[in-house]
This record gives sequence, structure tokens and C-alpha cells, in this order.
Amino acid sequence: MNLYDETIKKENLTADDIQKLYQWKNGMPLSKPKQISLEKNIIKKLYRINQLKKEKQIDHKKILEEFPKGGAVWRIFLLHIINPKYFPIYDQNIHRAFCFMQEQPYQKISEKSIADKKKIEFYSNEYFPFIESIKDIEIRELDKAFFAFGKFIKSKGNVILVK
Repeated sequence: MNLYDETIKKENLTADDIQKLYQWKNGMPLSKPKQISLEKNIIKKLYRINQLKKEKQIDHKKILEEFPKGGAVWRIFLLHIINPKYFPIYDQNIHRAFCFMQEQPYQKISEKSIADKKKIEFYSNEYFPFIESIKDIEIRELDKAFFAFGKFIKSKGNVILVK
């Protein structure tokens, strides 16, 4: 089992667990500003995160309001940490794959190209409802597929797909 699988399934997370999951999501050790943001905006509220993990039904918009800082992608990843079987991961690769499949223009969702508010709106109004409508595939499998496809679209090997 890998770090993600071992950690995400825990009922009660520790600060170290949160640290490991965000480092996994980041794909490398966190920069000093990201580390400070994680500690200030997420880890500081560990007790509340563990409370939310126990709730049967949670409104993602209310959670995002409760955790208003830290960047859209990281706040959405927190939703996934709270309930990984219900809330999909969201990042630039997933955004790119979804938009491509929906025949929508896609732009890189780096921190500066699309405002956090727009990322949250996109997740809430388009991506999350689409994923929620798919009943026969586990969220984690969809996350992996969208991530891989989005990464492929970005690569130079996608010439056959470009219109």
C-alpha cells in the first residue's frame, strides 16, 4: 500500500497525516509558504476536520466557507480528505481532462490564471455534479483516470487529439 492509501482511510487523522497527504498531493516537499499556509489554514483546524470525517452528510459549500483560505485546489483537496469516497480531487490535470471531454476550452489553472473563486465555482457547479452523477465507478478510479488523461493532453504526445 502507498502513503495515500494508508493515510486517507484513517478515521482520525493526525497533523502528520495531513502533512503527508498534502505533500503527496504536491508531489514534493512543501515550499515554506505552502507549509505555513497548511499549518495556519488546515492543520490548525484538525479537530474540526476529524469531526467532519464522522458526519454522514456534509455540504461541500459550507466546508469551503468554513475553510476560506489556502487556495482553491488545496481547499478542495481537504474535501477529499474529509470524505474521499464522495469528493473527487481537483487540479489542473483534472480540469484539463474534464474540459476537453466536455468540448470546453481549457486553460491552465495555475494559481494566477484562474481566480480561486472561479475554480471553486467550476468544481461546485460543473465538475462535482458530473462526478456525482457517475454511479458505477469509485471516485478514486475517476481521479486517477482524469489525472492521467489531463496529463496526457498537456504532453507533446497528444497530437492525435488536438483539433
